[in-house]
Amino acid sequence: ALIGLAALSAAQQTYHYTPLTVVPVGNPMTPPTLLDYFARKHPGATPYWGTEKRHYVVRYIDPETELGHVIHYDRHGVVLRREDEISPEDSPRSLRAFFEKNYPGESLRIWAYNEGTVMKYFIRHHSRVLWFDEEGNYIGRKIWEFLWR
Repeated sequence: ALIGLAALSAAQQTYHYTPLTVVPVGNPMTPPTLLDYFARKHPGATPYWGTEKRHYVVRYIDPETELGHVIHYDRHGVVLRREDEISPEDSPRSLRAFFEKNYPGESLRIWAYNEGTVMKYFIRHHSRVLWFDEEGNYIGRKIWEFLWR
């Protein structure tokens, strides 16, 4: 009888859960202050957190633009590097011309790369990354070594 009463009491309890606005996926050690800062700066985005060396990395897709973003933070929350997918219209014309000449008919996804005062663009093409300077001039190819591991 006591077991039945305990089960009935537990069944009648109401639980109220507060939904999380940020879910740290892949790295439960991301500092809560960094999670909170990201949630305030990017409401509506679903972040995927991880680490690279001693830095925190968040990957997300902006729900309004549907463009991808990667932000690298140090342990104090300072942005070290950004990789932002941009629309082809927002990229330098010379970059688009290079791609259209060398890869006609293929889809184009352009990323802006910012690290400190360095601004570059890159395009992933199969297993390679094509790099462009700030004006959109081609500067070289690299094997995919660190982007979106």
